[in-house]
Amino acid sequence: SEPQLRSAGTGEAEDVEIFLPSGAGTPLFFDCTHDNPTPAEKRTPQDALPTAAAAAASLCALGSTRGFDELVPHNLSVVLEQRLHKRYYPSEEDEKDQAAASSASQADGSTGKTKTEAAVDPQPPSASVEWPYAGPSRVEVCGSWDGWKARIPLSRASGGGSFSATLTEGKELPQGQTQFQFKFILDGSQWVCDGQRAKQRDASGNENNLLDLSLPNGVSAEAPTSDGALPGIYAAKAILNKLHVELPLRGFTELSTSAPADDFVVMKRLSKTEGRLCVFVLRTAFHQGGSPHGLPEVPVEGKVVATHLCATLVVHGDAVKKFREDPQEINGLASKLQMHKDMGPMARADYSGSQNMTYLKVHNMPCGSVLVFETELSPGSASKGLDKEIETLLGDLPGALQGADLVACSYLLYSCENEEKNRSKGTRGLYDIMGYGPLKYAGIAGVIPVLAKARLKTPEPWQEPPPVVANIKAGDWLIGYLTDRLDWNPALKGVKDWMHRAKDFISKAPTSLKAYVFDRLVGGAYATTRRYCLGKMPAFIKDNKDEFVKDLAIATLQFYSYTPSAPLIWETDHPSLCAGLPHFSTDFMRNWGRDTFISLPGVLLVTGRFKEAREEILGFARVCRHGLIPNLLDAGNNPRYNARDATWFFMQAIQDYCCESDEGAKFLSEKVNLKYPPEEGFQKPETVLDLMLYILKMHGKGISFREWNAGKQIDEHMTDDGFNVNVWVDRETGICFGGNRHNCGTWMDKMGSSAKARNKGVPATPRDGADVEINGCLKSTLRWLSKLANKPQPGLPSADVDRLRTETFFDGKVTLSAWSSLMEASFEKLFFVPLDPKNDSKYVIDPKLVRIRGILKDTYKATKAECDYQLRCNAPVAMAVAPELFSSAAALAHIKNACERLFEPASLGPKTLAPGDHEYRPNYDNGNDGEDGTVAHGFNYHNGPEWVWPIGYFLCSILAFHEPDEKPEQWEKRRSQCMRLLLCHRRHIREDPWLSLPEITNENGQFCFFGCPAQAWSVATPLVFLQALDAVAAAKGQEKEAAAVQEPKTAPVAAAPSDPGQGPKANGPTKPAPAAAAAQMQPSSAAATTPTSNGPLKGAAAAAKAKQEPAPQRAGSKLNESQQSAGSAKASTSRPTRK
Repeated sequence: SEPQLRSAGTGEAEDVEIFLPSGAGTPLFFDCTHDNPTPAEKRTPQDALPTAAAAAASLCALGSTRGFDELVPHNLSVVLEQRLHKRYYPSEEDEKDQAAASSASQADGSTGKTKTEAAVDPQPPSASVEWPYAGPSRVEVCGSWDGWKARIPLSRASGGGSFSATLTEGKELPQGQTQFQFKFILDGSQWVCDGQRAKQRDASGNENNLLDLSLPNGVSAEAPTSDGALPGIYAAKAILNKLHVELPLRGFTELSTSAPADDFVVMKRLSKTEGRLCVFVLRTAFHQGGSPHGLPEVPVEGKVVATHLCATLVVHGDAVKKFREDPQEINGLASKLQMHKDMGPMARADYSGSQNMTYLKVHNMPCGSVLVFETELSPGSASKGLDKEIETLLGDLPGALQGADLVACSYLLYSCENEEKNRSKGTRGLYDIMGYGPLKYAGIAGVIPVLAKARLKTPEPWQEPPPVVANIKAGDWLIGYLTDRLDWNPALKGVKDWMHRAKDFISKAPTSLKAYVFDRLVGGAYATTRRYCLGKMPAFIKDNKDEFVKDLAIATLQFYSYTPSAPLIWETDHPSLCAGLPHFSTDFMRNWGRDTFISLPGVLLVTGRFKEAREEILGFARVCRHGLIPNLLDAGNNPRYNARDATWFFMQAIQDYCCESDEGAKFLSEKVNLKYPPEEGFQKPETVLDLMLYILKMHGKGISFREWNAGKQIDEHMTDDGFNVNVWVDRETGICFGGNRHNCGTWMDKMGSSAKARNKGVPATPRDGADVEINGCLKSTLRWLSKLANKPQPGLPSADVDRLRTETFFDGKVTLSAWSSLMEASFEKLFFVPLDPKNDSKYVIDPKLVRIRGILKDTYKATKAECDYQLRCNAPVAMAVAPELFSSAAALAHIKNACERLFEPASLGPKTLAPGDHEYRPNYDNGNDGEDGTVAHGFNYHNGPEWVWPIGYFLCSILAFHEPDEKPEQWEKRRSQCMRLLLCHRRHIREDPWLSLPEITNENGQFCFFGCPAQAWSVATPLVFLQALDAVAAAKGQEKEAAAVQEPKTAPVAAAPSDPGQGPKANGPTKPAPAAAAAQMQPSSAAATTPTSNGPLKGAAAAAKAKQEPAPQRAGSKLNESQQSAGSAKASTSRPTRK
């Protein structure tokens, strides 16, 4: 939770209580706790040193138990132990006493020293330097202590071999300084560094050895030369603790581990900041004697530049047996800590310059030993220089992207396996990482989720690094794959040239840094391309502070692209909008009518791709046949017309396009070149408006035909009667009917296919009769066209306006507005199931079939009458696109039921059927080959599993309907309710390797193996909703500001304007901006409101008032049966256009 501040006590601003945020605790790594066995009990006493070193190498806080470092062989009782720990350092009290004594002695003129102390003056700091290697006959040192002037000779040890000298402050070394650089001079002329000592570069870049008087014996912290008087592993532990603190401060934040032998562990800490490795080589002592195998050779990248610790803990085998407790002080085992100033006694470091590798050859490393040293990966590999080069390279990418359109960027980022094979004529599939599997996309986005997980994963000591890291370090295959595939798209030539530069840069990086450099460059390329694409989109997206909006917007690029096997129009290179990845990405299965037009507003209109939306509409329009838009497009070659709903989502998309694009209603005059002739008795439609009226006339007349090429060749499971397509309108009610019990003409189109389970040829959800969502879209179309007739829009010729006013249907009996009124008068009576059975007589109800009250029927007059009364997820579509059909009571009752019955905490979308229904089966398994016909071969596809795309319409319906006289806090509650329903979507689109939202999930959002993991309409409808919500929230803010300007500060906030078509007068723009447009939708006391913006809301944002006079509104704010009766308030709405 967020930290909170509140006044406490005085209430003054500075007097606050701070409530710390909750969160996961920081890890704490103990070498041994008070209730775990000690190394002496569990393993051997010697293992205390490698255990302490392993803890120090870790990337978290450390903890220990007093007694571990002293080698106390057993746990001390925290209850019964009475002895005290021995002091090895002065306590604070001792220091205070000493300071007090010193002050007192200075006051009386004494020195404050004891007789013994007075007799012995303190020794000045000194340090020894040694050249331990055989070869030279004379060795000298020269250093910065005197400006590199005098040479100081080193004395040769008796017996020959090493040379050494002691340098003392005040003699060879000046006072007041602690650090000096120096070099050894061999035989008078050869100036060299000792590779086993700490090194440092001077201002000129020369590398010298480092002498530090603040460290033991002046040697690198880290390598004391004497055992000291401290017990156990104290001396080594002090160095390890110091390292543990310093390493993260120096940027050693990446840890890898390996076990080259049974009792050897190698832990490497990488600093990208310094371009160095700190290597911990541990020989464990789990048992006496160690491994019978030979000592390993340890390869380490880079050249050794410092040795921090080289130590062995020696404990005799009978030490535990001989141990005796001190009766006064807690004591540990007798031991000896052998510490060396360099690694020579344990190992030899052989460096290969051509390979930039050091091969550590261990020759004397007993169990219980630790060797810690640093290597420099390569000159210039420190990230200050490296990162600067990376940033420079990434800075060139925006220029390389210039000229690339979003279709080209889609190819750069995405391309699933089917698409990639189709585009490469079968020569190229997905990149397969050993130990991980194929990436989800061939483009850059395919590797991004894999890199993200690798960053967060710290392997256990027995684990290898993440597979993608191992792959990148092993070779340049992955970056080569990402680069070479760009040959296919000439629009990406500049990006390909940039990728070649990135490839060369990665290949030259040190092996330990390859994964880092790859991540920075490829991750940076993804981020840069993402910003470039978002920058081409409208302000709602590119300037939005909500990353979820941007995640959805960039995901739309996954679906609109070009594949040779499925262009929008055959023998062209027109991109097309696929339904989902990977199953619906190529060939005739790529383009579905209903999927295209449910997705189009979110994928193309909200993202500002109006040209592409226009082409999609016209591409499908050209193959309209029988008054229907095809279910499957097949690039116009062999379209299939077995969908009753695709046509109405197409009609809705035309409405959305006209309302959102600058072209506006002028688009209705665009020419349409029909591939097929019209039905007998009808003139050939020439324009988009002609086509819309032709579709309405065909439905009014009645559509009846047998599918073209009917038979097994187009559907191997459907029975013969299923190929007969029938659609008609009831002329008394204006309601549209269609289908039969042998086919499924809506999106719930699962056809049984299991002979064993006896469901072959049986539609799982035929939904014949009048479907609630189809009639909502029909009503939306009638309302919008009627409005154009009554309030002509710019660009619409007057002849077309006159035609809209006079065009008749049902054999010349009704006009557009009359048809719309018929539907509005009859719809709720036919579709609503009242809460109170006493009101059943006011509706067309069969009480014996009612299962849930306070809902809208899914269908009306289905062959299986009980199916009408199933609670499904389709009604919110009608509520969103045609809210004027519903009283607030009916709408709110249905929303409440849907919230309670169709959603679970982890749901990404509503259930397709409410639990409790005898057909409810929530988990989809298309591979089920059992004998249960309700689930075999995935028969329950739409009978319980949760589909994502309806969530957008459902949220729009919540946005559209509210209680009369809604207060600001009620609005905030309604908005919060909507946003809570999208929490799982936010997490999913970021964490899922497809970087998208799926087609379907099983019960409570569980993964469904048989669905598409990336589905166009699943991404589109939440994006449409979020744009609508943004516009309504802005309108609410404008409304509040307007009220504040117009009214005194003490007056209540003014109510929203009573005329649905009037927005706030104060500060209102001439042309409706998104906020002002939404404000125009706020009625004063209406039970339903249609929030809208310049973004399509699938009818909740495209709703328009059907009648000249607003419907009467009912008083009261609570859901009651009087509100459900005839004449209850309808939504009165209008929709502004951009023009």
